Amino acid sequence: MRPQSARVAIDLETTGLHPEVDAVIEIGAVKFIGREVVETFASFVSPGIPLPFRVQRLTGITPRELRNAPTLTMLAPRLRAFLGDAPLVGHSVPFDAAFLRRIGLATRNPLIDTFELASMLLPNLPSYTLASVGKALNVQATTYH
Repeated sequence: MRPQSARVAIDLETTGLHPEVDAVIEIGAVKFIGREVVETFASFVSPGIPLPFRVQRLTGITPRELRNAPTLTMLAPRLRAFLGDAPLVGHSVPFDAAFLRRIGLATRNPLIDTFELASMLLPNLPSYTLASVGKALNVQATTYH
């Protein structure tokens, strides 16, 4: 039997929906093989622009938490080493990858979109939010994020 390879579950918080003009404010990633967590990566990111109030309300992240955070450029070498060429897994992961690719990261990583998979494998769900998918799969969590 061939050993399983590592994958990276990733989620970014951003100041908006457009990688060309918006910025990353938080990165969370978990490298895993099968069910085993191998390594984690988490950091606030200084966006270099004011944090919109609507984003503060949505994410719970405050300007104070970002004040001394490194920039994405500063984090890039560590994040590049963490990601390697592993497939990136996430709910609507092309969104996250677009922000990373803007600075030359994740250019060769295959993407595994759990939103797309859920819509194909669970075609009768009324919604494909993480909470809806988690509930349909009997995944117990206090938050789905």
